[in-house]
Amino acid sequence: MANGAYQTSCGMCFIKHFSLAAGWYWEVMTGYPQHMMYLVGELGLAEIETKDKYPQVSEKIKSMRRAVLAAIDHSCWQELEDLGEEFLPVFVWAMREMGENFIIEHQEKDANKIYDVVIAWQVERKQSR
Repeated sequence: MANGAYQTSCGMCFIKHFSLAAGWYWEVMTGYPQHMMYLVGELGLAEIETKDKYPQVSEKIKSMRRAVLAAIDHSCWQELEDLGEEFLPVFVWAMREMGENFIIEHQEKDANKIYDVVIAWQVERKQSR
């Protein structure tokens, strides 16, 4: 069991928790440092949700969570700011790593559309810089 006693790794739960972590990250960076615990917590939950079926994704999320904790420990906002650039590429990479298993598990939600939307958004973001 991935998250204690009630279910195995869940790709959709990973998306939920990782997306929430990204949201809390922006809250922290726009003047609400008291929300840091939510950022760390959601990264931890995303890590747990991928641990059984997608260990390589879980390890990457763990490294991001540890980087946040190190930035807090060093009181280094630049380290934390740099981490923000990782959220979208890590999300796209994780979706690709989960690949066929994720698509098979969530066919009714058409997981391929998630890839398309995220990649299109990433391209648009790069062009707007």
